[in-house]
Amino acid sequence: MNYEQETKFAYDAAKAQRYKAEQTSGMKWMRFTTWREKSFVGRCLQYCNPKRGVKILDIPCGTGVLGQILWKFPSSIVASDISSEMMRLARGDYNDKCFLGFVQADITSAPFKEGVFDCVVTLGLMHRLPPHVRGRALREIMRLSGRFIIVSYSVKNRWDHIKHWLLKQIWHSYKSAPSSISKEELVREVELNNLSFRKSYRVMPFLSAENVFLIEKRSTEGKRVNT
Repeated sequence: MNYEQETKFAYDAAKAQRYKAEQTSGMKWMRFTTWREKSFVGRCLQYCNPKRGVKILDIPCGTGVLGQILWKFPSSIVASDISSEMMRLARGDYNDKCFLGFVQADITSAPFKEGVFDCVVTLGLMHRLPPHVRGRALREIMRLSGRFIIVSYSVKNRWDHIKHWLLKQIWHSYKSAPSSISKEELVREVELNNLSFRKSYRVMPFLSAENVFLIEKRSTEGKRVNT
């Protein structure tokens, strides 16, 4: 895959609008999986138990699909995306009482101080990144987070070929993840970066390889979230 063309600089106004429509309207596969992902992000945040004043970073925020989940918690939210068009469509999806604003940024080099966020949420991106870019993104997420990371990966399994064929018959527009990762690779990547798994959720067993993980930095294990 070409990261720059297919992900980094892919979302002009028209494509951003189509992307949001797939997530929010009609009987779309993406709408269903997005709903599942959002519910699991909510469960992860309940585990994190963020207090008032704690900062959470939603990166990439896309068209704001997590806004309605994040505002249920008393934390302060920053939303960031490399696409100004995506962020434009996200306006109005974050509660003004806890929303600090949008920041345009590349997830591999974000303009935030180290550890300024108690939790960084990265949903629906890692499966679109080639391995070398994915590694850079994970290291940057680690730098930004003071404790928790909520992230989704497409994890390979032995049923993938059957599943892809079946979904293609049901949803002709279905496309498999361009850059999925094996369970062994994921565990190695997490452990090498001094991280620990806390929670994991399969978005849709058998029908989707997407998984949502709550990961904690080992240096903060057992510590309370800042208040």
